[in-house]
Amino acid sequence: MKFLTFLGTIRNSSPPNPPRLGLRVARACVTQLHQGDISAELIDPLDFDLDSIFKPHFAYAQGKAPAQLQTLADKIAAADGYVMVSPEYNHSLSPALAHLLNHFGSSLFSYKPSAIVTY
Repeated sequence: MKFLTFLGTIRNSSPPNPPRLGLRVARACVTQLHQGDISAELIDPLDFDLDSIFKPHFAYAQGKAPAQLQTLADKIAAADGYVMVSPEYNHSLSPALAHLLNHFGSSLFSYKPSAIVTY
């Protein structure tokens, strides 16, 4: 099985700021999945420049989506399940995680197990 672990924070962690707590939590989730013989990949929103992309993936004609968006859509479609790691943000998920997930239609995630990890 292959799971994607989505990190829901983009906080600045360069000195003198402390490291992102969410990154440590997400890495712990990936480690736990690996111990269960599950392949897991960490999706960090800082690794994808989606700020300049206004349309969701499904609004593009097939093969016309920007490369980063298509790469992420392919990973989501190929995954068997998902773990969402998010800080509590005003009684909801973080804006960074919402922004990342809103680029993709629900059909990519449909009928697959998922987990929510908050901190």
